[in-house]
Amino acid sequence: MAKRLTAGILCLCTAGVLHAVTFSEVLLKLESAPVTVYFHEQNRTIAERVLESAGTSVTATAALLGLDRVHPLSVIIVRSDEEFRRLTGGYIPEWGAGAALPLQAVVCLKSGSTAGPAETDRIVRHEVAHILLAQALNGGAAPRWFDEGFAEMMTPDGVQDLMMRLQSFSTGSTIDLEDVDNILTFQRDKAGLAYVQSRAAVEYMQERFGVGAVRDIAGLIASGSDFTAAFSAVTGAAVETFQSEWLAAMKSRYRWGIFVQMPALLALLMAGGFTAAYIAARGRAARKKREWDEEESDET
Repeated sequence: MAKRLTAGILCLCTAGVLHAVTFSEVLLKLESAPVTVYFHEQNRTIAERVLESAGTSVTATAALLGLDRVHPLSVIIVRSDEEFRRLTGGYIPEWGAGAALPLQAVVCLKSGSTAGPAETDRIVRHEVAHILLAQALNGGAAPRWFDEGFAEMMTPDGVQDLMMRLQSFSTGSTIDLEDVDNILTFQRDKAGLAYVQSRAAVEYMQERFGVGAVRDIAGLIASGSDFTAAFSAVTGAAVETFQSEWLAAMKSRYRWGIFVQMPALLALLMAGGFTAAYIAARGRAARKKREWDEEESDET
């Protein structure tokens, strides 16, 4: 049964600023340790899905990170962009469907972004993974590609994501992993590519160095190492060397390997006219890459 809060005010500290967020009506909450979901009455059905998804995500993510205990975390489902901006401090771009505030162990979720159970599950799993990785880092820092790649890895991989990998790696329309630090300034399409490539990098890291790689790197960072030292200690490779190796491997894999690695996707694409779609996709990717290069030239 949902419990009614005694006040319509939540206090969060975002970017070092304390925000007292007042809601127009009293919030309800659902709890299943360690997760609490806050929501408006009309979002009850969404809240029930979110509580289930968050619980599943906590279990899977904690196991991968080797966390014996997970600190309490909250998910707040808002019903307007204005509420979302006030809770997150206004730094999330318009394409953002959710946001994680790791220091407060809070996930903010736009109710309008949850079009169905699958999309709800994907968003929640991604944001919860951010919260738990931050707990594993214990105040330490990791680059954005590592953080976003891990969060994406904890969500189901869709056909659209697989197509984006094919387009980007086969055409050379890639983003430097260091540039993912600026993801919140990207337009929607470029941000999507950054997420997909970050995931590919973390998955390749796990493939090369074992499923415990993220856990072990996070553990060393939590003990005081910086990311560069922790990465080298776990993998035996410099970060720059790994990135070059990863990019070469992805270009090789997705140039031809998709035909044998993704039979289900191939069948789907063949049924819809793969050849024409692939040629068109290469053209779009090349044009998009030129646009990004022009934008970067204008900025400099």
